[in-house]
Amino acid sequence: MLLAAAWTAYVVWRVTADVDDAETSAAALLDAVVDEDLARARTAALRLQGPATAAADRTDGPWWEVLTWAPVLGDDADGLRAVGRSLGTVADDGVGPLVEALTRLDHLTVDGRVDLRLVRDVTPLVTRAEDAFGRASALVAKRDSEGYVGPLRDSFDEYAERLAGAADGLATGRQALDVLPTMVGADGPRTYLLVFENNAEIRATGGLPGSWGLVHARDGRLTMDRQGSGGEVEKAAPGTVLRVSRAERRIFGEQLSHYFRSANATPDFPRVAELVRARWEAGGGEPLDGVMSIDVRAMAYLLRGTGPIEVRDLRLTGDNLVEALLSRAYEVLPPELQDQAFEEAAKAVFDATQRELLSPLRLLYGLGRAAQEGRFHLASFREPVAEALAGSDVLGELPGDDGTTPHVGVTVNDATGSKMSYYLRYGVDVDAASCADGSTQVLEGRMRVAQLVDVARAKRLPDYVTGGGQYGVEPGTQLVAIRLYAPYGGSVDDITVDGQAIGRRLAQVTEQDGREVATLFVQTSDAGSDLSWTMTGGRGQTGDVAVDVTPSIEPMSSSSTAPSAC
Repeated sequence: MLLAAAWTAYVVWRVTADVDDAETSAAALLDAVVDEDLARARTAALRLQGPATAAADRTDGPWWEVLTWAPVLGDDADGLRAVGRSLGTVADDGVGPLVEALTRLDHLTVDGRVDLRLVRDVTPLVTRAEDAFGRASALVAKRDSEGYVGPLRDSFDEYAERLAGAADGLATGRQALDVLPTMVGADGPRTYLLVFENNAEIRATGGLPGSWGLVHARDGRLTMDRQGSGGEVEKAAPGTVLRVSRAERRIFGEQLSHYFRSANATPDFPRVAELVRARWEAGGGEPLDGVMSIDVRAMAYLLRGTGPIEVRDLRLTGDNLVEALLSRAYEVLPPELQDQAFEEAAKAVFDATQRELLSPLRLLYGLGRAAQEGRFHLASFREPVAEALAGSDVLGELPGDDGTTPHVGVTVNDATGSKMSYYLRYGVDVDAASCADGSTQVLEGRMRVAQLVDVARAKRLPDYVTGGGQYGVEPGTQLVAIRLYAPYGGSVDDITVDGQAIGRRLAQVTEQDGREVATLFVQTSDAGSDLSWTMTGGRGQTGDVAVDVTPSIEPMSSSSTAPSAC
């Protein structure tokens, strides 16, 4: 018995030492990847291999299996085993392809052209690394560290968080590589309308389509030959250019069918692209192969990879672009120059992606992150490309019924006719409250909406920013249209705004493509407003709840996932 205890203590000591060494090397590796220091990354990868393999081997035998069932320390032993296996997965399957991909991506662009052969060669490497880091992250993510001893709990949680961040980063990078060839004309010459979305006037997919650029793509090279404003497109093709459904008319009024700048009041980007294309071509524009959109926050992400740009004697970076374009420009420039400044900045960001890059990895990460957060979209009108994009984040499609997932959507549109959305902040939480008959989930949602600037200060902002009361909204406040999308086959049930019940008729509940949609107009200020609701999911949708929310101006994803109640 004494010998068994001594052997156990020795094994635990060795495993703990191996895990500590491996975690240190893994942290150094991830830091080196972020810094794009390949020499440091290779050194850390070599140092990771030995202790990671040892930790995985020592925790994989029958003796350790017995320890996981021991009273008191069983959970800790299971946690150490999960870390050991996770580190082993990273060392065996993830590090090699990751370091090789980083080495090769340093030559992503040559003479302003994306090296398409390199993209094809690197994508499988990134996919393998993504898969390994994802599997490694899943091993620790499903463990509850609450009962671990203090030091183990802290190191376990830190490791799990860093690993999840690395897995997410690789996923966004792989998404960017998947999209990149299509974007740069790998499958033949293409013409795209690139719509620049202004987050200061929020729309369901991000922001007002205030300006555009006509992009030609061919063999890895992108050129932007023309630019203009959304208003110019509306003047060239006024009125209705494409029929909208009865449900769309009930939900959005005449916006979708009448205005280029309101086409993205709907969150379904393929539909947005149809509307944009119809108005563009009706106004005499050349035929399009697809429509892309990007918001200002996403442009800021790209600048971290391209390096700074110069616009009107201003040095714009990933840190100051959003404030410069969406706030300062409206304070210092007359209205007739504001659109021009925005277009110049958009062109400068675009041009920066075509020259020698400060960091190809950060550019790809920024592009992938933008797609993941719903800030960059691409819809193709060519069938093979459209099929390849199906189901991806970059397509931005309004989810239908996948049989298992209850999808909840929350969209935000400005109804003030202003640029006050720069100050708008909101957060959405959805929980699965119960599961009826093992097949139908009841969901509870909450949303807090407020603006950062107080009313007295906001009233002193230029009329172009506040709206000047033009549409009946008191200057210094803002009116937002919030739409709640129930899961496919489900329903929107009880709704309250600031404690007041809102009936289905007042909320204009309508069904669109199998999903009920409720519309609420909420006037808010710095005091804020609180919304709550319940929904019933579709029968058989017993998976985790996917919550899709309009991306805000803040640098994060507004969407989330909630655990299933079934």
